[in-house]
Amino acid sequence: MWYDLITDADEYAFYFLDCLVERSNPDEVGLYALRAVRKADEDEHFTSYQNMNYAGIWLPGVDIPDEFEEKIDEILEIIGKQDKNALISMFSKDALVKDKNITESAEKLFSFLRGSVLSREADRWKYAAKEDEPIYHDKKTRFSGLIAWYTVVTDKAKYDVFFVDCINDSDGNAHTGLYSLQVIRADDTQAPRPWDWEDAYAGIYVP
Repeated sequence: MWYDLITDADEYAFYFLDCLVERSNPDEVGLYALRAVRKADEDEHFTSYQNMNYAGIWLPGVDIPDEFEEKIDEILEIIGKQDKNALISMFSKDALVKDKNITESAEKLFSFLRGSVLSREADRWKYAAKEDEPIYHDKKTRFSGLIAWYTVVTDKAKYDVFFVDCINDSDGNAHTGLYSLQVIRADDTQAPRPWDWEDAYAGIYVP
């Protein structure tokens, strides 16, 4: 719940997430997240969906661990090293079953994403899925994971990078790991750009 809070000293943006009832795990009942910032200092980092539900108290100047940044850096580092085995090992069993040509796709990716990375920045949106959400086509499986678009700039070109990473699931970890990695030239307006699990290409996609 968001509130605009006005005192005799200043105006604030105030957010909290409170769990009232949890049948599967009573330990989760209670206040989960509390955030506050001066309205004058409010920005996208504070209000973005993927940041608002981190557990505990957050105030300006307190770092929020960002699994998204860690994941994109890991992906880009492996691509930079052109380590095919390391890249494939990041994918879930489910993705490997669905993408029969992932080895060839990895090799294509290494030649497609050219140059040294100069910058990477979250683009469009990042979404941290919680454990109570259904996983893409299989609505019975619950999962938590990361879904994100990044703009990656190298000294050769500019790319759009999309990934879906399942951190854990309720189906024996068959879905745990990367489900989708799609790399597209930023100036390619014809290539598909998914928005969620259901739109994502299983495995590696390069136009």
